Amino acid sequence: ASALGGWMLGRIGPRLRQHRVALGNLALAFPEKTEAERLSIARDMWNHLGRTLAEFAHHRGLGLYRRMRVEGAEN
Repeated sequence: ASALGGWMLGRIGPRLRQHRVALGNLALAFPEKTEAERLSIARDMWNHLGRTLAEFAHHRGLGLYRRMRVEGAEN
């Protein structure tokens, strides 16, 4: 699930408006990095986010919800 989530969001994320926002933020945060380095960071971010979301779906089956508190889930 983790690899699939990373692959999926890695393909979808760069097409979203949020990708341009992330690149702009990376340019402000890391002006010394090349554009290629910032693109690589952004691609890795989408992969990591996709993996995290896919893994989160399995937490209920692991019984972790008894020990976790989720705030803002309604949003």
